Amino acid sequence: MASKTGAVINKTVSWINEVKKNKIIAGILLLIQGILWLIRPQGTIEGLARQLAIFALIGCVAYLIEFFASKDRTAKSTAKMVIGFVLAVCAVIIIVRPNLVSNILVYAVAVLAIGNGAVNTWQLFRLGGKVDAKKIAGIVVNVLSVGLGISLLFKGNAAAEMTIRLIGIILIVNALTDLWTFFLMQKKLKEAR
Repeated sequence: MASKTGAVINKTVSWINEVKKNKIIAGILLLIQGILWLIRPQGTIEGLARQLAIFALIGCVAYLIEFFASKDRTAKSTAKMVIGFVLAVCAVIIIVRPNLVSNILVYAVAVLAIGNGAVNTWQLFRLGGKVDAKKIAGIVVNVLSVGLGISLLFKGNAAAEMTIRLIGIILIVNALTDLWTFFLMQKKLKEAR
């Protein structure tokens, strides 16, 4: 029984180490992008679409490098290669015709904010333990993220500048909650050891 528990803990540690770097980098990038959009909302939705294409290209390159650098060809690595090619095609379409994406981009960000806030809130509740000021602050910020996403969902086409500022706020909130939730999970894992 102890070996099964140890295997589960080792698997959890391995998973956390795998996502640790990506979660921190994504959180920092979202934070920077959110601050830029909050400070300078004059950027257009088409510009936002092109930035999304750049992120998709970066993801594409990362997945393809990981696939070709891998010695074993498992279903997981093959799926990453396929995702890489799909991201490349999407990025090219967005770069060539950003107006195709710009109409739905605001709604996609809203859905992302709602989903991300909801998942982070769920993870904070799953951590268990005592309810302290830090945990309450994390929950409040995540609920705020969901609220901002819902607001953007219903008023997404109202004013471009306000929408971009809202997206900036949402990205800042999402980045902070992602980082906060990750570090709380990391702390709980260390306590579990």
